[in-house]
Amino acid sequence: MKHHLLACLLFLGLAVKAQTINKLPFVEEKPSYTIWNNIYTLEKIEYQLSYIVMTFKVTHPHHTTATLYTPDNPNCWFLRDKKGRTYDLIAICNVRLNGKLLHKHLQKTTSIEDDPKVKKNEVTCELVFGRLPDEVEQVDLIEGAANEGAMNAYHAYRIKVRPYPKFKRPMANEDRNSQ
Repeated sequence: MKHHLLACLLFLGLAVKAQTINKLPFVEEKPSYTIWNNIYTLEKIEYQLSYIVMTFKVTHPHHTTATLYTPDNPNCWFLRDKKGRTYDLIAICNVRLNGKLLHKHLQKTTSIEDDPKVKKNEVTCELVFGRLPDEVEQVDLIEGAANEGAMNAYHAYRIKVRPYPKFKRPMANEDRNSQ
């Protein structure tokens, strides 16, 4: 009886979750991904009609500087799917240091100096990408193609993304693959 009740509750929870994803915007807290460096965290993914917004957090255990690269810089973030197709960063928004808003919309590549009075500084930002094609179920978040193996680059791998088959999405950007 206990197992049956548990199975019913689990099914009901999955059914409710499946229903809520059809409403936009949909926010997935604590998405599934492979951690590249334990001080980098993908906090949430917001699915909008035309965009996917990833909230990224860096927690510095020591006083340092975080550099955020805007879309005009070759070191900016991009997404790559399992087929190797890439999707360009559109914008970096809501850049915060320890919860304080520094930039609503980042206009140029910026270095953010940690607050020396704070023991563990947190830099958060929202990374805005265009909607992904319907068949994409997993992407890697890479900070600059040349920095892919660098431990100090802000990466997150094998991010599970939710499909939206009811909405038309843009095609992949092929120009990074030809480089």
